[in-house]
Amino acid sequence: MIHLVRKRLRHISWLRRLKRRSEFRLWQARIWTRTRLRRGTVYDPYRIYWIDPARIERYLVIKASNSEKPFEESGTIMDGDWDLRTNEFHSLDVYRAFRDRFENGKPWDKTDYYARVLGDIEAGRLRWNCADKGQFHERLKAIEDLYKNILAHGYRSQAEIATSGYGEFESCGVEDEIRVHIDRHGEYLFADGRHRLSIAKILNLETVPVKVSRRHRKWADLREDILSYARENGGRVYQPITHADLADIPSVHGSKRWDFIRPHVSGMTGSVLDIGANWGYFCHCFESIGFDCLAIEHMPRDAYFLRKLRWAKNRRFRIVEASIFGYEGVLDFTVVLCLNIFHHFLKEKSLFRRLTDFLERLNCRMMFFQPHLPDEPQMQGAYRNYSEQEFVKFIQEKARLRWVELLGKDDDGRSLYKLAR
Repeated sequence: MIHLVRKRLRHISWLRRLKRRSEFRLWQARIWTRTRLRRGTVYDPYRIYWIDPARIERYLVIKASNSEKPFEESGTIMDGDWDLRTNEFHSLDVYRAFRDRFENGKPWDKTDYYARVLGDIEAGRLRWNCADKGQFHERLKAIEDLYKNILAHGYRSQAEIATSGYGEFESCGVEDEIRVHIDRHGEYLFADGRHRLSIAKILNLETVPVKVSRRHRKWADLREDILSYARENGGRVYQPITHADLADIPSVHGSKRWDFIRPHVSGMTGSVLDIGANWGYFCHCFESIGFDCLAIEHMPRDAYFLRKLRWAKNRRFRIVEASIFGYEGVLDFTVVLCLNIFHHFLKEKSLFRRLTDFLERLNCRMMFFQPHLPDEPQMQGAYRNYSEQEFVKFIQEKARLRWVELLGKDDDGRSLYKLAR
């Protein structure tokens, strides 16, 4: 009898997966057609993005256009393979020279960068408006002053510099920010401003202002896909998107839940299980502070964006496209996230039993749990419809978690709890 019940449950689960997969394929075909016919994405060429300089890891080996000045390409979208031939920014002689000079105290004239630039000048080629050795030395002195200014006062945008008198060297006009391109996956490629970017990397600055010159067509199409999704869901996606080029897209939830959680995990390391990860916001957050994350997401459309956005931020977290009940790995984690997910398993008797079995097998040090509101219409007729405190107690007992702490309420009125051993 038990064997027949399990076989029937597997059959129902397979049918549900097939239905979700078919719905996703139909949506993907519809959005692909609509997006490629419209392709109306427009970017503000003057917008400044504050990003982590460590994210700018590569540069183009071959120029993709005839433009001599990256700012002339601001807001453009280009198809093709121009973004594939790249090299590491750290391999540039200018970066190596700055590191030798500012970290190791090496004289400029002992670096490959100095020899190359001086050679060009002596061959009659103008470099940074330097026509002779003396002017080049003045330029190097200005670079040292720039380094000292940023070290003492922090990095400022060109607009801030222009209004503050913060060093003559940097005041080159508002167009003269660090410039980047964005490749097909969403990764930043260095375009211009190597001196300032080198200094920012050496000083391990958290963010610097950049402007985007060129975006790959496939990246622009992904934005269109996301906007189409948002239009079908009240104009918003579910979670914030952490990529700077997409962060302006509205979301149902903001950063409030992460603001509640972060103080309780700062200084920790370990593994995180995010159940119902959606597009991976919390995996991005946890990985950024040193955790190894596993994202479980059974909805094909959400898993599609989850993978795209993981690649865009060059993250390492693992993704499993399945129900948590279909996960076959060891259920041993430092932190488990169960945010607005477990109430879905109260709606049917079979799902409730699987939730109970999962919690009894789970081994975690800490859990962040967000229950539903019992009077929500979706819970009418559910197999179980616990009150908030009943649900917390159920989770606490089944997962063998001793301590419970209410962290606060999200904007939708749902509470966020921390449970721990």
